[in-house]
Amino acid sequence: MRLLFRSRTDVRMTFFALMRQCVLVGLGVAMLGSPATAGTLRDDAIAFVKLGYGDQVQAEFRSLNFLTDELDTETAQAVVALVDQYNAYDGGKVAAALGRFKGRIDHYRFGRDQSPVLFIALPYWTSQREHSPDGDRGERIDAKAHAKMVEELRKVFVDELQADEFSVDPIFDRTLRVWWD
Repeated sequence: MRLLFRSRTDVRMTFFALMRQCVLVGLGVAMLGSPATAGTLRDDAIAFVKLGYGDQVQAEFRSLNFLTDELDTETAQAVVALVDQYNAYDGGKVAAALGRFKGRIDHYRFGRDQSPVLFIALPYWTSQREHSPDGDRGERIDAKAHAKMVEELRKVFVDELQADEFSVDPIFDRTLRVWWD
């Protein structure tokens, strides 16, 4: 009876929220081995990456092209570690390397462009770093400091972690693309 007094938009939103929860619980059962606690970004990201890398986790489905939403370091570490080995890519080593940059980046995005791909968004302002206090304006990160950070990241991902490609996004100049074949 309560639904009769709700707007059409409310009913649709409720319907889609319930559908999302059912899908995530289904993914949790299929991909995680137990019902998922649907609703947390971390749990959703883990289920999403497991679905995309289904061929790596003995599932029937995979996606060769996908990308997560923005992730903080802890969540990124959890999802990159899901892909244990993929040619030169080593998920455990990549996860450990991300820890070195905790609090210094804006966010990560992880997925698959046929093979593992990681996007690293670097901040323009210190207040854009992950977990910065709200309301803090921060200081502008100058070109010299930015270049130093890019070089540090290049050394880690190319030299240590054997990434095949390391490039700056042509549109978003503070976003780096790291790809392993």
